[in-house]
Order: sequence, then C-alpha cells, then structure tokens
Amino acid sequence: MNLSNTITPYISKCPVAGELDMTAVMDDGENMAGGDMGDKELMWALKNGDLDEVKNLLVKAEDVNRTLEGGRKPLHYAADCGQTEMLEFLLSKGADVNAPDKHGITPLLSATYEGHATCVKILLEKGADKNRKGPDGLSALEAAESEAIKSLLQ
Repeated sequence: MNLSNTITPYISKCPVAGELDMTAVMDDGENMAGGDMGDKELMWALKNGDLDEVKNLLVKAEDVNRTLEGGRKPLHYAADCGQTEMLEFLLSKGADVNAPDKHGITPLLSATYEGHATCVKILLEKGADKNRKGPDGLSALEAAESEAIKSLLQ
C-alpha cells in the first residue's frame, strides 16, 4: 500500500545527527537541564538517539509515559526515528507499548509508517497490539509497505 495516498496526521522528520542547532529548539537558547524537562530538548534527544541525555531528562518513572508537546509520548519519537536502543530503554522503564498519540497512532503504527522493521519487531515482542487501527482505519499490517514488516505482522 502506498501511504502517499492515505491521510496520516503527521509527517515525521527525524533529524540527522548534527543537523539541528539545539539553541533553536530550547527556550531562549538556554540549557533546560537541572530539573526542568524541556519537551523540545527531550524530543531532540529521542529522535537523535542521545540515550544519556534522555536518561538525564526522564528523572521520574512516570516521565516515560508523559505526553510531550505535540501530543505524542517519548516512545512515538523513538519508533518514528528507528531508535532501537532508545525504544528498548523506554520500554524497560515502563513505557506503554500501546499508548496512542493525540491522533490515535500507536508506536507500532509509527514504526510501521516509517518502515523501521527492527522497531516493529521489538514492539511486537513487548506486546504491541498489531490489530489496533490508526486514524486512517488501517491496521499496521494494512499500512505496511515493507515485506519484512508485513511478515512480522502476520
């Protein structure tokens, strides 16, 4: 199935390391470490696979399931960008494998839409519901373009 013909409520942009100037995503260019968890700083670290920074920013257990700016949870960002180590860390800290974002997209759907077979495999092993449908009415299997992902979802 060609996803360009379906409506999805987000367009993922996973930055390439070094592509983003962190001062552009932090309030007034100031470092938000030291107790304040800036959503933009956390989202940047999740997308770029900066596990040490994510560990510093997720100080409380409930933070792994907190809805971030933009209506998504940390697991969605890791799944979107194919960050397998990040995905495993978040799941080990109790991230809800089936948590929907504000559009009803689960981490499994995010990984499927972006073609990240390893993330799909990890999420399924951790109990992701492969039958949940996204806002377009399609399950992960119905939305998958990759044969590798389709075989994991069958």
